[in-house]
Amino acid sequence: RLVRFERFLTVIGEYRDPHELSTYYLKELSGIGFLLDGARTLLEDLLDRGHRLCLITNGLKEVQRSRIAAARMEPYFEAIVISDEIGTAKPHAGFFQYAFSAIGHPDKEKVVVVGDSLSSDIQGGNNFGLATCWFNPDGRDNITAHRPDYEIKNLEEILPIVGF
Repeated sequence: RLVRFERFLTVIGEYRDPHELSTYYLKELSGIGFLLDGARTLLEDLLDRGHRLCLITNGLKEVQRSRIAAARMEPYFEAIVISDEIGTAKPHAGFFQYAFSAIGHPDKEKVVVVGDSLSSDIQGGNNFGLATCWFNPDGRDNITAHRPDYEIKNLEEILPIVGF
């Protein structure tokens, strides 16, 4: 974690403690987080309709756990899987295998990976044999080889995909 700060400080010609900068950065990053409009309502609707939810994220455990707690999201998810905690990240199959184990190995045909990253969420879901949904609120062009099964701009568009 310190290497990036050592390199950054070298490039800008500053002579500071990279550990101190890293600590400050992680503290500030942990405090940045928000829920998209409609996210809580969507989660409640999905749970009310009997869906099982698992939050999967790449990132540092200190940052992600802090953000999840600040948003009060824990109660909505059967499992929360963070790459830093398990030692592997999306799109690797081991990450998805861990998540599947955490929620009791559901039928893959009943699972949809929803995410905003083509290279981690969509590629990982595709590689693991899951349906995928690219959350693309800005309408960016997909110039990658990763092909989601669905593409949405608004969270509410998830409901018809999962059968409402």
